[in-house]
Amino acid sequence: MWQDVLGWFDDHGGGVSAIAAVVTGVIAIVTLIRAGSDSRMRSQPMVLAELRPAKDSDSVIDLVVRNAGATVARNVKVTFDPVIEVPPERAHEPLVTPSLVQRYAAEIPTLAPAQELSNIYWAGEHGSGSGLENREPTPDRVTVTVEYSGLGWRRLRDSFVLDIKVVTLTTWSESSNSMIGRVRAIASALDSISKAAHKR
Repeated sequence: MWQDVLGWFDDHGGGVSAIAAVVTGVIAIVTLIRAGSDSRMRSQPMVLAELRPAKDSDSVIDLVVRNAGATVARNVKVTFDPVIEVPPERAHEPLVTPSLVQRYAAEIPTLAPAQELSNIYWAGEHGSGSGLENREPTPDRVTVTVEYSGLGWRRLRDSFVLDIKVVTLTTWSESSNSMIGRVRAIASALDSISKAAHKR
């Protein structure tokens, strides 16, 4: 039996070698294509939208659109669902939402890697209840869709459901030795001095 097998390979060895060479070549081509595709994916821009507590403030939340990818995002289009707009009856109020609306009214030409666009989204103030209420006409829950061009001809698109509670329900501790803790202590001391002076 083994002699028959060896004899068959002796007779057809050239053809088998040719087929093996073709298969090896095809595998190599597929591997190169996949490697190139993976490399391009890693090199694409990645535009994200998120809500983030404003720096040095415990009553303001920012909407941040940023490029977490490796290359420039071009012609970035940002849309909101529901649409963010200022009601006509509140047009005379000193709001910051108009700046947010105006920024994303048109496509952003370029967004470089690590570049961030930040706007105040939620600004808390004391209302009728015990907690803070948003003074801006922005919804507590919004879907932000980003569409942009990266490497290649295909447009990239992603959506982010943002909920204000994810940020407002954050808990943290504050040391009296920290910068904010010291500022609060100074403010409290000055307030006490002011009240004592008015009583005299």
